[in-house]
Amino acid sequence: MSIKISWLLEGQIVIAKVYGEVTLQDLKTGNEVIGDYMQQSPYNHVHVIFDSTHITSVSISAVQAIWELRYLRNPKMGCYLVYGMSQVFNNILTISSRLFTSLTRVQAMHAFRDLPHTLDFLQQFDKSLPDLQPLIQAYQLKGNGLNSQPAT
Repeated sequence: MSIKISWLLEGQIVIAKVYGEVTLQDLKTGNEVIGDYMQQSPYNHVHVIFDSTHITSVSISAVQAIWELRYLRNPKMGCYLVYGMSQVFNNILTISSRLFTSLTRVQAMHAFRDLPHTLDFLQQFDKSLPDLQPLIQAYQLKGNGLNSQPAT
């Protein structure tokens, strides 16, 4: 699997695009990179969005994810949002969302079919965010070609 992580909105929204099979090592890599992003942010909350459109399988449990993803317990943790999942993965996320929110600092955890719907939810949830319509329009013009950088 590979993962590309970048700011979708500098300091406030991280986007992670994941490809292939998700493994424990991928979680560890993502945790380090996203944790660093949170520490760099001058804002009180950082929202994390996962593009799971290209995930083929997940070889970890929800408990492993909560344990490895220490950034979920960071005081700056905002929403944890996922889009593009298959119906099976969507059902798993729905079932595990209560576990995630009860054991972490995640303010809200939801799954959506695409990025525009994800950003619409986030705009309503966090009134401190600037207008996200330009991001939605850029996505619709470029498809999933929004800028992203490989995790290091």
